[in-house]
Amino acid sequence: MKTRKLTLSLILACGSIAAALAVFLLVDGNPDLVPVNIIPDHGYITQEDYWHYIDRQGFDHPDPASLFEKGLVNKHTLPFFFFLNETYRGLGAAEQSEAVRAHMQLILATPEKAQRMFELYRAHEEYRKELMGNHDRWFSRLAPGEMIASLRDLQKFRRVRFGREAADALFGVEVKSLEYTIRKHAIITGKRAGGIEKEKRLTRLRLEMWGDQSETIDSRLTPAQRCEEKINIYENDFADLGEKERLDRIRGIRLEFFPPEEVNRLEGADRRSRNTRKKDRDYYRRSRPILDARDLTETEKNEKLMDLQNEIYGTPGGSGLR
Repeated sequence: MKTRKLTLSLILACGSIAAALAVFLLVDGNPDLVPVNIIPDHGYITQEDYWHYIDRQGFDHPDPASLFEKGLVNKHTLPFFFFLNETYRGLGAAEQSEAVRAHMQLILATPEKAQRMFELYRAHEEYRKELMGNHDRWFSRLAPGEMIASLRDLQKFRRVRFGREAADALFGVEVKSLEYTIRKHAIITGKRAGGIEKEKRLTRLRLEMWGDQSETIDSRLTPAQRCEEKINIYENDFADLGEKERLDRIRGIRLEFFPPEEVNRLEGADRRSRNTRKKDRDYYRRSRPILDARDLTETEKNEKLMDLQNEIYGTPGGSGLR
């Protein structure tokens, strides 16, 4: 993760010296040491909510009215709105609005409840328009620490717009899921800490953000995903190793997740991939003088390039530059 200098505008956006310091620590490669937790309550959002968001599952419930019996504003409200927009997509703005209103009147218990939900829907649509009108403010390409600061500022904006309780209920799953993903990725890809230290930081991060769900929050990762994640966690430890020792360490990690025959298959795929990359680099290096030669016609260049492809890849039409 690259260290990036904080600008005055970023510090001001964070709202306080303490927040600015937190962002500095995040950018400086220690995201686990900063108790951010934009949505603080461990029990409010479950790991099922997290995976529902990560998997981008839609709104699918046999009895949608039951989701709003205790209140209209909760973690199901926005998926419901998105479902309605998708259902009535293609209609004109006025027609879509009336179709959404009619749908709400059909499924919610009382006309009063349907009207309140419709007013919330319209407020959210206005919010979306305003958000897209200031897209660069919230969604610029940023370093991890700046992304956390931007996410926190965005939630502050929502809290002003909808009220703190409503904003956290509406957007809490999204914010907590994104914050966890960003902070976890920053730890895994950090260039300073070794693997053991990263493992400790990830454990602290999970405990800080998920409480008693910390041991199972990542349980739905596949063996391949967990293996790849662990290899990335220990990547810094491999930097000073020789090639054989590095490959032995990677093999040891893979054997934690796969049987030996599958590890052998993966290693074979790695060898083929390394060989292909080596050939591609060789082709690129040797083809440049041919492409740049001013004393050759296009026909002569193509003939030489084809000969080079045959030499390096063994068959015409290899994967190098054309």
